Amino acid sequence: MSYAAVNTKAVAVYARFLKPEVPLKILEAGNIKDGLAILESTWGLELTEDPHLLEVNVKMAQKVYDTLKGFHYYLQGSARSFYNALLTRYEIQDLKRIFRAVYHDEDVGLVRKSLLALDPMLLPKDQAVGPDELFKVLEATPYGRMLSAYKGVSRDRILFYIEMELDRSYYERLIKEARELPKKDRKEIMAMLNRHVDLLNIRYIYRGKKTYDILKSEMENFVIHGGNIP
Repeated sequence: MSYAAVNTKAVAVYARFLKPEVPLKILEAGNIKDGLAILESTWGLELTEDPHLLEVNVKMAQKVYDTLKGFHYYLQGSARSFYNALLTRYEIQDLKRIFRAVYHDEDVGLVRKSLLALDPMLLPKDQAVGPDELFKVLEATPYGRMLSAYKGVSRDRILFYIEMELDRSYYERLIKEARELPKKDRKEIMAMLNRHVDLLNIRYIYRGKKTYDILKSEMENFVIHGGNIP
């Protein structure tokens, strides 16, 4: 397929959000209020009168995510399927943050307010969310069955296991979708994914051995298939 429309959209996005002129204008503003006013006008944000840094970060991240989702409409067929799979990284990020908050006894309410891809209603507002409640609510998502296998893992290891499983499922889905792309696109994308997979496998193997002393036979269950390293 032709990517002319996608390229045009990307140039427009770059001009609005990524050109260095915007942060330079904010730095030159001299005070926070004027800097936020520049950010609101250039990024199209709606901030409260005296926003906390968390609000600014969340609104900016949401704008980026919504903008990236918009590229979906400029793609077709296997390219659209691959792009949709690529965007699930935001769901993965949301899930990792939820698990960390629950298992580190942090404020789940703050995480709920800053979710990008997952529905905030996934986390009940008026009750505490512990490990049991978290696995229960995840049963209604595509991730519930996959992650339920780790429900009984000790608290000092479960986050490591969950992150490995989420990354493994994400990259293996990406590779599966990439193999359906036209040949001229597939070669470069597969080369990029192969490198990402190799680096991620090396990182997880090192962490598993260094921090958790996980046996080789157990780590083999989490290795992401599709890299260059056998």
